[in-house]
Amino acid sequence: HFYDLTERERHEAALAASEQRFRAVQESSPDGFMMLEAVREDGRIVDFQWLYSNAAADRLVNAPPEGLVGRRLMAVHPGNRDEGLFEGYVRVVETGEPFVRELRYRRDGLDLELRLSVVRVNDGFAVTIGDRREQRRLEAELQASESRRTRALRSGQLGTWEYTVATGELTSDESLAALFGLPPEQRARFQTDWQTFIAPPDVARIHAAREKAIAARAP
Repeated sequence: HFYDLTERERHEAALAASEQRFRAVQESSPDGFMMLEAVREDGRIVDFQWLYSNAAADRLVNAPPEGLVGRRLMAVHPGNRDEGLFEGYVRVVETGEPFVRELRYRRDGLDLELRLSVVRVNDGFAVTIGDRREQRRLEAELQASESRRTRALRSGQLGTWEYTVATGELTSDESLAALFGLPPEQRARFQTDWQTFIAPPDVARIHAAREKAIAARAP
């Protein structure tokens, strides 16, 4: 038998590179991600075994120090059956139909609010796990930050605008419109006719500064 070792080595290198990219993406993800394969007896799925679990998933479910890979789902988290999740995983594997579910999981010593997105992968499944509490916390922080920014702009009589190079679209906030005596509902006037609100000698300067910033990719 003759083998093209060069071709095989290229294939193995491509697989290794793909595996590295996969792990780099998943290990940096804020969402949990797991892959499990079916454990069958007489063709029937009786359990699932972990193939992979990223760092976010391990933290979320309080994984043991040795990790979850190689362990069985029902031995670690039997509450998945009580919650109807096990049956859902089985349906995904057998039908190929993905499923999404949000739930409060209070079993196996855990108290979590989760959003699960499950898809079939070979004879098993992959699940992305979103921490709903963390998502709400981040949303609240974002809203609070935006509120502080708005108050700061108003108190300093400042405004902001953004120019999208690809489309030429200009957007502005209510504070900027107010500086030009426009009520919030007329903010679009500034976005389309902003040059009419600027002293003519300054329009050319603004255009030049904008083009310079675009060319230099800098403020």
